[in-house]
Amino acid sequence: MCRASVALCGEGMLFADRALRRQPTPAGRERCVEDVRASMRGSGGEWDLWDADTGERLERMDGKSAWLRLYEGAVQLIDGRAWLTIEVDPFLRRAFAEPVMGDFAAYTSPIVESEITIVRERARADGDGGALWGFGDIEIRLTRTGFYKRSQRDGSVLSSETLPESERALRTTALWCGAPEAPGRDPAPALHAVEHAGMNALAMLAMTDPRDIGGAVDAAERLVYFYDAVEGGAGVAERGFVSRADFAARIEEIISGCGCAAGCPRCVQSDRCSARGGDEPSKPAGMLLARQLVRTVAAMSEDPLAFRLG
Repeated sequence: MCRASVALCGEGMLFADRALRRQPTPAGRERCVEDVRASMRGSGGEWDLWDADTGERLERMDGKSAWLRLYEGAVQLIDGRAWLTIEVDPFLRRAFAEPVMGDFAAYTSPIVESEITIVRERARADGDGGALWGFGDIEIRLTRTGFYKRSQRDGSVLSSETLPESERALRTTALWCGAPEAPGRDPAPALHAVEHAGMNALAMLAMTDPRDIGGAVDAAERLVYFYDAVEGGAGVAERGFVSRADFAARIEEIISGCGCAAGCPRCVQSDRCSARGGDEPSKPAGMLLARQLVRTVAAMSEDPLAFRLG
């Protein structure tokens, strides 16, 4: 069993049966507070985001997305317009937002502390220089502690705010890949770039919604994890492992095929990213790492016993 503290992205992060109690605020107004049970299952039901001024529903989302996106102070883009979340009501699973006036210069992303435990390694493929691809069962524990305000231009962190801690846990399946020669003294920017591009690549490969996939980075071990965002797994990570050559090629194509210079939401940026300031994805470093993954997976042994899933 292997444990690692990781930085992660993805919307597959609300997996709780919840009990709610009502607690008066200092001002005497009632407020809903979540009690998350030890056994965390289910998506938490559907949530609605409403225009606080007109009462129009802006968006309906599942509980997984709501845990990441709906908190007071969250700024997000809906149909080309920026909205600021001003109130969240977990008892009725709803939130209220108002439009951001003026130029939309920043968005928010949650700060999530996490720990991944590899419960069972089902398959592994090793390459030259310590390169590896693995697949198995993991447990991931998540704690949301706040949020970043990020530049709309390049995703860099402008400031941070704290939130009351909220915890989630998930047991699922994942694939992980790594190359010990990840570019740079600090591999995190390259790993995050591959993580973001990889979630989109895996969604295309498995023909599923990118929100059904989570991603995580372990900079110390120079590993990227891609996991199914549902309890027990849904076969998406397994598909990526079995088709790892195609998967690696798609990651490289997403990064190198984008015409931007420094990275954008079409390639290596993600509004779901919880990477701290200084660890933001680097497109040049990510491109080098993606090409390294393509080379190493092509050179791996095709011994079927090395890749048996069980």
